[in-house]
Amino acid sequence: MSLRDRLVREEYVGANRCWPCAALNGAIVAAVALALALVWTPLAVLAAVLGGLAIAYRGYVVPGTPRFAPRLAKRLPFSFGHPERTPTRSPTDGADRGPDERGDESGADPEAAATDPDSTDGDAVFDALRDAGVLVGSDADVELDGAFRTAWRERMRDVRAGDVVAAVGEMRPDAAVERQIDESGDEWVVVGAGTPDESWLAPAVAVADVAAVEVLAAYGVPRESALPAASALRAFLERCPSCDGDLAWETEGCCGGYGPDGPDRLLACQTCGAAVFAE
Repeated sequence: MSLRDRLVREEYVGANRCWPCAALNGAIVAAVALALALVWTPLAVLAAVLGGLAIAYRGYVVPGTPRFAPRLAKRLPFSFGHPERTPTRSPTDGADRGPDERGDESGADPEAAATDPDSTDGDAVFDALRDAGVLVGSDADVELDGAFRTAWRERMRDVRAGDVVAAVGEMRPDAAVERQIDESGDEWVVVGAGTPDESWLAPAVAVADVAAVEVLAAYGVPRESALPAASALRAFLERCPSCDGDLAWETEGCCGGYGPDGPDRLLACQTCGAAVFAE
């Protein structure tokens, strides 16, 4: 590991930099430097330079900023303006969060509800995908089968060219499916509208899940495994279901997005910005 790799915190600089936090840390450095200038000017200059370098290469200078800043931001009566992107959301708070944060008294997982309201054992799903040849490699380095990836991508192209809402309805004949526009003007595919299991899918997620279920069926994966597997398989996507652009893992700005109790990273499109998976 190079010296630069040891010093630079890529998750807090560059495209991932939180500018409100950078400004706050910069103000703190300036205040400290001004105070030191009253004692000894060279010491003030040194503090300013070191503080500036820390912010430039590590994103912050105050220890623990990434931990306390989200909690502080959640208590403020205003938003710093970070766009909130999420693959799925609940009808109440719009976030894909843990059981204590959803505002969904049932505690159901929005992604799981989007595909299958019934709980499915994760090991059983994994074994089914293994047996069908969808997942290959060792348990420590599992990856998507190349032929499945190609078939999935081709099917996503067909699904997004058609009526996505109708396609989701065919995948989930047991639930009402409709298109809705939220308060921010974002489009969602709503599954189980008006029921306790209501969940909202971003269009990219709807395309990916429908295509995955159809291709999984062709691989002989039973429906009870294919439905819950579809959301998990999105973590293996390389191309955007909506526009076929490149996908990359990103971290949310610490003063916006999911907050301290939400997922740490998003798999998002670098072209259209669609989020397809959160962890």
